[in-house]
Amino acid sequence: MFKRQMYESRVLTCTLHQPEMRAGQLVQVAGMVTVCSHSAPATRNGKGILFMSLEDESGLLNLIVYPDTYKQLRPTLRHALLIRVKGVVPRDGTAVNVLVQDVEPLSHAEIITAQEVDTVRI
Repeated sequence: MFKRQMYESRVLTCTLHQPEMRAGQLVQVAGMVTVCSHSAPATRNGKGILFMSLEDESGLLNLIVYPDTYKQLRPTLRHALLIRVKGVVPRDGTAVNVLVQDVEPLSHAEIITAQEVDTVRI
């Protein structure tokens, strides 16, 4: 759970705004990793692409992590459940994906208890 208000000042995009995302646009999103899988078969160089689903209070967003990016961000991608992602939208047709460029785990200060009235469950 996190407070959306805390993130509005950081120019985070909500999944609700996916239809407005444009090809080539840089975006920042935050949420909970709900699905994570590697591609099969692997790429030409033998390395797989990581596909992830990120969920916030509005819905799901597809994330794509190329092998070189995964190598750099591996500890966070493997261990963090709540993350903030920076990436580029390579929109093809109606599908909206984000090519991940950077990932940060959300800190303990950004995770709140369910008893607070102004919380949003993700």
